[in-house]
Amino acid sequence: MKHHSLPYIGILFVSLSLVWGCEDAPKTSLSDAQQALEAARQAGAPETAPHLFGQAEDVFQQAMNELQAQDEQFGIFRDYSKAEELLAQVKVAAIEAKNKSQTQASLQSEMVTDNIGDEKEAVVGAITEARHLVREAHDLLARAPEGKDVELVLQVMEIDLRSAESSLAEIPKEIVPEDYARVREKAEAANAVASRVRDQILQAIKTAEGEGL
Repeated sequence: MKHHSLPYIGILFVSLSLVWGCEDAPKTSLSDAQQALEAARQAGAPETAPHLFGQAEDVFQQAMNELQAQDEQFGIFRDYSKAEELLAQVKVAAIEAKNKSQTQASLQSEMVTDNIGDEKEAVVGAITEARHLVREAHDLLARAPEGKDVELVLQVMEIDLRSAESSLAEIPKEIVPEDYARVREKAEAANAVASRVRDQILQAIKTAEGEGL
C-alpha cells in the first residue's frame, strides 16, 4: 500500500496545483489599459497633456514588464496581482490625460469662437463708421463753397466719395471669417477717403466764413 500511495499523492498534488496555483494573465485589464491609452492618444493627450500621458505610458511599460516576468514563472508561482494594480493605474492616468486634453481643446475652441466674434464686431464697426463718414462727407459737399477755382476740386471729391460708396456696396451682408481682413481693409480705405473729404470741406467752409467776416 505504501508503494502505491506515493504516485497517487503526486498526481493529487499536480491536480491541485493546476486548480489552485495556475493563474491566467489579466487579459481584460490589459485590454482596458490599452484602450484607455489609445483613447487618450486620439484625444491629443501626447501634445496637450504630455506629463499625464507620459506617466500612463511609463506605468504601462512597468505593467508589461511585470506580465512578462510572471509569464516566465512556473505556473503555480505566477502572481499577476501587481500587474493588475499597475494596469489599473494606467487606465486611471490615461482617462485623466484624455479628460484634460478634451477640456483644453474645448477651451481653445471657445477662445477661437470669442476671437472670431470680436473680429466680426470690429469689422462691422469699421463698415458702419465708414458708411456714416461717407454720408457726412456727401452732406458737407452740398454745403461746400462754390466758385470756378474750386469746381474741379469738388468734382474730384465727388468722384472719390462715389468710389468709396461703391466699394462699401460690394461688401456682402453675411461676412465669413475668411473675408474679415479684406472687408475691414476695404472699410478702412473708404473711411480714410470720407474723412479726408470731410476735413477738406470743413476747412474750406471755415475759410469762406472767415473771409465773409
